[in-house]
Amino acid sequence: MASSGVLSGDLSVGDRVVPGTVLAATAGARAGRGTFVRTLSQEAGASGTEQLRVTGSICASCIGVIHLTDPEPQDADQRKIVSVLPAKTSPSPVTGSTVLARVTRVSPRQASMLILSVDGQALPLSHVRVGTGAYRGLLHPQNVRQTERDRVRIVETVRPGDLVRARILGPGDTRFYTLSTSSPELGVVVARSASVRPGSGICAASGFDDITDSDRELMVPVSWTECVGVVSGHRELRKCARPF
Repeated sequence: MASSGVLSGDLSVGDRVVPGTVLAATAGARAGRGTFVRTLSQEAGASGTEQLRVTGSICASCIGVIHLTDPEPQDADQRKIVSVLPAKTSPSPVTGSTVLARVTRVSPRQASMLILSVDGQALPLSHVRVGTGAYRGLLHPQNVRQTERDRVRIVETVRPGDLVRARILGPGDTRFYTLSTSSPELGVVVARSASVRPGSGICAASGFDDITDSDRELMVPVSWTECVGVVSGHRELRKCARPF
């Protein structure tokens, strides 16, 4: 968006700036939120006499994006108002964050998940598509529950397509966060059956290679360790979140 000649240099409305960035001259604009005025005084000669000329610059006082608004019609000062407002940023996972994640792959050693939201804030689409800067997590058997950790089998706690509420224990490596479902309020909140959905028209005998999440029956938790199909009543093992 163009600056209409008010902003300094190549700056435009919507640009991100840091504290100290010169936004505009006070001769053509007023300082709004997130800005301050830096006043400069200099001596100038005019017809052989010395006079003091005062100039000012509007500068950013915070990190954010530039906004330019028109004054109210009744305002005596009709200069535009320059402001710097905090940019709307997507939440980032940190140690201790509670996340909602979708299980993408399960092996005997771990379950891979795609993080969909952080502390109740949904992530933008660019962060929930694999291969596009998505946040991903790993759930290991020892982090599934608080008791009998040595007896945990991942395939009996989560399955591909399940939605899981988990807590971030920390960064596992450069690509994945280490997740935990050991607290009672953590675990599967919505599940997808390992079998095909009744009425899907897919024959289980033909194999499962081409079956998508939507082809699998939706299941809901009914106890700490079981989910039930909403149509068939079929039961499967899971580590479920409270409440049921």
